[in-house]
Amino acid sequence: MTAAGFAGAETVELNVNDATGFDGTLIEETFNNDGSVKAAKHYQPINSFNIGGFDFQFSTINETETSAPAYYWSTSTTAADKQQQTIRIYNGTTMTVTAPEGVNMTKVEFTGSNAGKNLAVTATPGDFTLNKNNGTWTGSSNTFSITVSATWRISKLVITTGEGGDPVDPIDPPVVEKAKFVKAAVVESGKKYLLVADGQAATGKVKNDAAYGYLLVDAVTVDGDVATAPAGYAFTITAVEGAYTIQRPDGTYVAMKGTFNSFNFYASPEEWYEWVISINNDGTADIWNSDADKYVAYDNSYSSFGCYPEAKAETLVKPTLYVLDEGQSGVAEIVIDENAPVEYFNIQGVKVNVENAAPGLYIRRQGNVATKVIVK
Repeated sequence: MTAAGFAGAETVELNVNDATGFDGTLIEETFNNDGSVKAAKHYQPINSFNIGGFDFQFSTINETETSAPAYYWSTSTTAADKQQQTIRIYNGTTMTVTAPEGVNMTKVEFTGSNAGKNLAVTATPGDFTLNKNNGTWTGSSNTFSITVSATWRISKLVITTGEGGDPVDPIDPPVVEKAKFVKAAVVESGKKYLLVADGQAATGKVKNDAAYGYLLVDAVTVDGDVATAPAGYAFTITAVEGAYTIQRPDGTYVAMKGTFNSFNFYASPEEWYEWVISINNDGTADIWNSDADKYVAYDNSYSSFGCYPEAKAETLVKPTLYVLDEGQSGVAEIVIDENAPVEYFNIQGVKVNVENAAPGLYIRRQGNVATKVIVK
């Protein structure tokens, strides 16, 4: 779904039954000795999923598994016309809703149930009001988060979208500092490293620039034992007693907290930040967090790096470490993709079909270059 599908204000109804693309721990339905259902099929924790082009991500401050955010099916004994999946969130859970690129949300109405007695909901950005089991977010944003203080189940959302977003001003092509990295045979304290798997390097960035999440990737050039990538993708690995710390390119420390497979990031070393790193005979690296007992790996299904139990690591790709070649200088190059598709946006930043657009001023963008044009 693209911004072009949301021209002007309109409402979109999302049913939790229609969720796809789950990331989490699946627990199948369980039964009592008498054959009755003990617990319905569910994901817990649930990390993320998608409904109708809208992304949902979850995090929590709770370390108790039963208090982790969840996605529940109805029991198998429930009549077909009564089946209703629900999002179940608990005290300390944060749920982030992100619309398709270029789409601006102005109101989201939640249909809920089983609201806890002391339920309070805070929103960032925007405002949130509760009415017994239901709630409404208002604001103007492509993404927002809500944090709850008690149990709440959500079954449906009605999202009002409208034109929004900042105008796309003309920009200069970025200067990308490319650097050479050499495959590491050992880990040296204080050096800068590239994490690569299947030709994809961890960039250090996460979705929505959050303080937690899966590391996003970018394709890099690997030729033998040499990888060429932007210098800004390098992580700093530093030895501490019996382990290492890992810092993202922005200097924040990579940590692994709770039961999720995503990372946490801190401005200074906190708990859960120590990593044991060893280089295997095949050149890949075991990067193990002893607190969580999980390993860093690249997930082909989601095109991101996370931290997973060893048992699951067989289905994932271990990273290879490439150390920055400090004996060479970066090569500054202008990145202009002349083969990139041409897109048009109105002054509000909403993508349009220029062939059907009314006369006026629009933004033409190709790759990294945007210019203002007049359509007659």
